[in-house]
Amino acid sequence: MKKIKAKADFLIEVSYEIVKQLGGIHTVIKTKAPFIKKYYGENYLVIGVYTKEGIKKRFKARKPSKEIRKLFLELKNEKILARYGTWLVKSNPKAILIDTRKLRKDKKIKSIIKKEYGIGLSSKDYYQRDSFLFGYAAGRLIYELRKLNFLKNKKIVVNAHEYMSGLCLLYLRKHKANLPLVFTTHATVLGRTISYKGENIQKTILRLSKKGKHEHEKKVKEYIKKINKITYTKHLVEKACSKKADVFTTVSETTSKEAAFLLGKKADIITPNGLEIIKHPSIDEQLAINYKSKQKIYRFLEAYFYPYYWINTKDSLLFYTSGRNEIYTKGYDLFFEALNKLNSRLKREKYEGNIFVFLFIMIRKKRIKKIIKKTLYAYRKNKKLLKKIKLTKNPPNCAFDTRGDNTVLMYLKKNKLENKKSDKVKVIFYPAPVEENDGLLSMSYKEIISGMDLGIFPSLYEPWGYTPLESAAMSTITITTDIAGFGRFIKEKSDQRKRQGIIVLRTKRKTRLEIIENLAKTMQEIVNMPKEKRLKMRIDANKLSGFANWEEFSKNYIKAHNLALEKHKK
Repeated sequence: MKKIKAKADFLIEVSYEIVKQLGGIHTVIKTKAPFIKKYYGENYLVIGVYTKEGIKKRFKARKPSKEIRKLFLELKNEKILARYGTWLVKSNPKAILIDTRKLRKDKKIKSIIKKEYGIGLSSKDYYQRDSFLFGYAAGRLIYELRKLNFLKNKKIVVNAHEYMSGLCLLYLRKHKANLPLVFTTHATVLGRTISYKGENIQKTILRLSKKGKHEHEKKVKEYIKKINKITYTKHLVEKACSKKADVFTTVSETTSKEAAFLLGKKADIITPNGLEIIKHPSIDEQLAINYKSKQKIYRFLEAYFYPYYWINTKDSLLFYTSGRNEIYTKGYDLFFEALNKLNSRLKREKYEGNIFVFLFIMIRKKRIKKIIKKTLYAYRKNKKLLKKIKLTKNPPNCAFDTRGDNTVLMYLKKNKLENKKSDKVKVIFYPAPVEENDGLLSMSYKEIISGMDLGIFPSLYEPWGYTPLESAAMSTITITTDIAGFGRFIKEKSDQRKRQGIIVLRTKRKTRLEIIENLAKTMQEIVNMPKEKRLKMRIDANKLSGFANWEEFSKNYIKAHNLALEKHKK
């Protein structure tokens, strides 16, 4: 892409996931920030939501200017509490965090939101209530900020992300703030919800695209009937934002088609997600990185399995997946069935090693099981203590207490992935955040990925796909799908026969059984291929990930901001 210059003087970026680490959007804006700052310099401000964890780990309070301090005091009378500082990420952009705690109890604000936008805030859905309060408060804040001396006569663009920031955009439009507005959706509310229930929405869009407008509208109405009132409200906010913004962007062509189908608005510009890609390591460097991380993971596995039976790590491989706890949209159900097939085939082949599969499927912060704490401590400090510990028949699939969240374990049991001594595929479910001091792996997420041999992401609903991009960037062989935005992007950029580091699994027009078989076969081929070929694929994966670099992708956001400015003038 050619060089581009920002036409706006000042950018305000709004997201519920700035500073607050909730999902992929946090990573998007965090990794994009240094590149956006290259265009706007100190004239770049992010607005996010206040949380205690965010304040402690990712935000540094700073003394605001007199006029900002005065504005904060005025907003405090409306129970809108704001804090000024910097977001502790690379490039340290200026940040304002909005504390919604007083707003939650304020009947006046709730009444205004109900009257002006027709939205009733739900006490049953925390994120719906809190994000709409945040969006409204962000709108109020920006409306007043633009009047201050440091922003007077400046060309300001506001970029709001997802329905959670929707009321910010709608407030500014309703109150005629006279600002160019960009709205970015990373996944549609309706698309994610319907896919979460097990329907392949991309196949539906493909089928209906040949049948005309009437069939489209009919299907969308059917979808709306299937969802609850809270989800419907989110959908309406998202739909309104896509149409009232000067420029509407989505993260992939796939999501743009989905938005055209579900929101009645195609994206004006595609803004794919990138990473700051590190230089390609040499073969020797890659071997050293991989070996070091792998040895740490092996030591954990030996401690985890040793009290039950001895395991062979020397000839073993490490697989993993990670993402939201969405069984169908992330394709975990297909993955577990494919692992079952792989386990049976490796048993028949009398494969000498083991395949250890880590499931970094986030549920919520969980406690480590007492029995696991005891066995790990005994293994590391005094193995004689193991004799005093009463153990179950097989090593548990999960080291954490998962009461009330046992869907993943249910699927593992259904597919006979129970960590028996005879199993060649052994699975460890890790539902808590990976942290360097968690007492288990005690490694960073990046360090863990670099030690893995294969990352598997068989998503059947994935607007972009950060997890496979991160996997490939860390030189790990990666499987994604031709439905994922990232998978489609890589397919366009590379010849799958020549560069095989990122494997794009064919799922379109394939039956469920065909997808499972193809995934099992692909994993089996990787298990049985020579080590030298796997190493070449690692290097290829890293090189391919370089196509999704923020150095280039950030230009799409600048194009969106510039277009918004031009449209707004007209």
